Amino acid sequence: FGLQHVNFGLGILKSTLPIPQIPKFTALKATAGSFGLLGMGDVIDLQGTGVSVEVNTGSKWPGGFGPPTVNFQQSFPAQAGNPAGLAVPRAGGASPIYLDFDAQPRIAVGISSATVNVADFIVLHGGIRFEVGPKYVVDIATGIPANLGAALGSIGLDGLVSQLTQKVGVTIGQNFASIHGLEVGAMTIGGSNIDAFVGIGDFDFGRPLADQDVFGFKLEGLDFGLGLFKSTLPIQALPKFTALKAHADTFQFRAGSSSIMAVDGSDITLNVNTGTAWPGGIGTPVINFKSSFETTNGANNGQLEVKTTGVPVNLDFDGNNRIGVEVADAKVSLFSTLYARGGFAFEKGPRHIVTVATGIPSILGGALDQIGLNGIANGLQAAGLSIGNNFSTISGLEVQTMTIGASGMNAFVGVGDYDFDQPVDDQDLFGLAIENLDLGIAMLDPTLPISGLPRFVAAKATADLVALKTGSSDFITLEGRGIEFNMNSGSEWPGGLGPPVVDFQASFPNGAGPAGLEVKTGGDPVLLDFDGNYRISVGVEKATIAVSDFFYLSGSVYFEMGPGINATLAPGLVGDLGVLGGIPAEFGGVTGTKEISTMTIGAKGVHGFFGLNGPDWTDANNNGIIDRDLDGNIVPSEVNSSAVGIVIDNLDLGLFLGTPDNPLDPIRYTALKASAQTIRLVGIDGVTASADGIKVELNRSSPSINGFPVLPV
Repeated sequence: FGLQHVNFGLGILKSTLPIPQIPKFTALKATAGSFGLLGMGDVIDLQGTGVSVEVNTGSKWPGGFGPPTVNFQQSFPAQAGNPAGLAVPRAGGASPIYLDFDAQPRIAVGISSATVNVADFIVLHGGIRFEVGPKYVVDIATGIPANLGAALGSIGLDGLVSQLTQKVGVTIGQNFASIHGLEVGAMTIGGSNIDAFVGIGDFDFGRPLADQDVFGFKLEGLDFGLGLFKSTLPIQALPKFTALKAHADTFQFRAGSSSIMAVDGSDITLNVNTGTAWPGGIGTPVINFKSSFETTNGANNGQLEVKTTGVPVNLDFDGNNRIGVEVADAKVSLFSTLYARGGFAFEKGPRHIVTVATGIPSILGGALDQIGLNGIANGLQAAGLSIGNNFSTISGLEVQTMTIGASGMNAFVGVGDYDFDQPVDDQDLFGLAIENLDLGIAMLDPTLPISGLPRFVAAKATADLVALKTGSSDFITLEGRGIEFNMNSGSEWPGGLGPPVVDFQASFPNGAGPAGLEVKTGGDPVLLDFDGNYRISVGVEKATIAVSDFFYLSGSVYFEMGPGINATLAPGLVGDLGVLGGIPAEFGGVTGTKEISTMTIGAKGVHGFFGLNGPDWTDANNNGIIDRDLDGNIVPSEVNSSAVGIVIDNLDLGLFLGTPDNPLDPIRYTALKASAQTIRLVGIDGVTASADGIKVELNRSSPSINGFPVLPV
């Protein structure tokens, strides 16, 4: 190393007592105007300005404990206008350097402006600070499943907990949920305003990445704080902990001059709070920074400051294991075929206690042994969970979550020179386009190690537009506007029963606010607020299908699978004969109600045309809708008088399909209501054919005789 403009103060202290076991102490404060690594330029180039070094340490006690340190602030208090600390004189009348350390051991190195080049592969420029030594007393969230903490012997942790409880100042929370008062040694690394490149090529920080023939990643304006923590207790099985907060102004990836892949992102945030697993691989313990460093007892507002050469980074995580990435604006292009831009977020880790609707029919819930679920139910009850009547619900189940979110996402897959900054309708493209997609997905996995427990998934999405673009040709139009998608589901129970779902409204109450689980998206969060019903639904405010000028169909449509209902039944032919009296609905009668799974399809305001020179209307004012008069007829200015064919106008439809939850019940249910303002023939002189005010109604079950249901409907 070469150093310039070095100033330092070094103190070496030794006890005057004739006791050889008493340690020696060392303290150092040093600064350098600049430094550089010499003689290794072919492999690594390292240089920087604004260097600082701080050391406060000592030799260890017999047995390897420690190290001890001198508390200079307490030992050398401020007096006579001089600051606290031990003054180290300097030659030439220069001001002394004060060793003003507290009692914490530390070795710290800071570089205000460092430049690193490793084999032209890693290039880094910015401020960085490294510190080893301070010890903290922290609270640990153990990550042991809440339903297993009372059975430590069965998971092999009883011996470790016994050792912890013998240590002064360490207390164990109920069911081993937490450890309070654990001392840890720390190492922190902080970065400030770092620009970095990792890749291949002659990279130049002074030029935009898009103008350089390089292959790799670039970050700008990176600030981060990293903490690594290890217990000071000599208990081998205790875990280690890691926490990281980072933010970058921009992120870019380029694959040389080719168009294979380009990635750009701005306002990127990374959060990590994790730890190594306990013996047996159960649970991920973490430090609860909010409770460990709270300003007053019970405030739960704590944070650990990681020093950088600029503004410190605060680690303020709660007691949840998490790994999360959030990007306010991400832009991706792949092979000049796939393009996507918008906010994005991913998070893995937080645990929640949820209520589950099992999806088991009540007629079967009282016979768990016969359907193979008795072992699961016994395991849940043994773990302290509450089971509803007939195994209808499970309350108190702990799950680990992973969420994926997107905000304001525009995407295109296909052929064409896609421009993120132009509306897709104004571009000559061939492929599938999506505009303004907001998305929230949550995957929830039980933490209990009980074979057969299902996993759960829920999702919500909305989009302004999903469309098939066919370039300058208008031969085919296929698009949907105002789209929504909802899903609340889970994997089936053994034997194919279910599926179970999480009741988000019961699991995530929010006082006066809306209940549900918030999914981060990089923009506004998406709220998963489903009840305890299984459902998959898709709705389109305006769907349009057109083939050239001879087929046109447009209107609102909605499809939903689920939720289940408790249906009241009417007798049917057999019931009318009086032979079903007193027989429960679940067994083919009409007494009481029957649990039925449903599927519905709805349509509203559908307009259709089949013929030539169509469709029969033209969007004269380009507002995207059919304009009508007070009687509901198409206004004259939007009538296409050249169209020849059949018109269906203002069709509304509701279709219901029902299946009994009892797998032995063969009856199926169908109901339909449909109406149309008119069906007419247009464009043929001298020929008139029309039907107005059309209605269709149907309510039936199978089996039937000549269309009349035999069994109850």
